[in-house]
Amino acid sequence: MCEDRCPLLAFLRGELRQLVPTQRPTEDGPLLVTIKKAAEMLAIGQTEVWRLVGLGELPSVKMGRSRRVLVRGLEEYVRLRLQEAEGDRE
Repeated sequence: MCEDRCPLLAFLRGELRQLVPTQRPTEDGPLLVTIKKAAEMLAIGQTEVWRLVGLGELPSVKMGRSRRVLVRGLEEYVRLRLQEAEGDRE
């Protein structure tokens, strides 16, 4: 049957990892994470992650009907918030 060979059906069944390389070539860890995982990583709610994505503060990509957030974008967001916090203390 086509399901075993068809990337579209695999994607629709949620097997995103088989279609999109999610591992960095030189480091362990995914390149992209779900909104839920991004929220967990930042210790904020999913609604806030969606708001940050909508404002363009967190870079993301649409993959089919779902959205993934770039891990590097999360790291950059935290770095910028830390710089802002340090600037506020001065």
